[in-house]
Amino acid sequence: MNIELRPFSRSDFKELISWIRNPDELFIWSATTFTFPLDEIQLEKHFQDAQESDTRIAYTIVYSTTKEYIGHIELTRIDTEKKQALLMFWSIPIKED
Repeated sequence: MNIELRPFSRSDFKELISWIRNPDELFIWSATTFTFPLDEIQLEKHFQDAQESDTRIAYTIVYSTTKEYIGHIELTRIDTEKKQALLMFWSIPIKED
C-alpha cells in the first residue's frame, strides 16, 4: 500500500473536522492550539498562518491508488540549514464498524 502527501487545502477542512469527535480528542491532537468544537474558522486562520510561514507546512495523506484521504500531518519549526523539522498535528481517523 503506497501513500502520498499532498498540500493540505481548504477542501480538506470538513474531513479533518469530522475526525475530532470530542474535546479530549482535540486536546490529544492539538493541545491548546484549537478549541472544541474544531471548525472551519479555526482551521482557516491556522491555514492562512501556515501559508504565510516559511517554517510550517501541512499535508494531507492519501492512498496513491484511490486518493482516499487517510491522514493529516504538519511539519513546523522547519530549519532548512539544519535540515530538520518538528512533526506536529498528525492524525489518522478512527474507523468505527
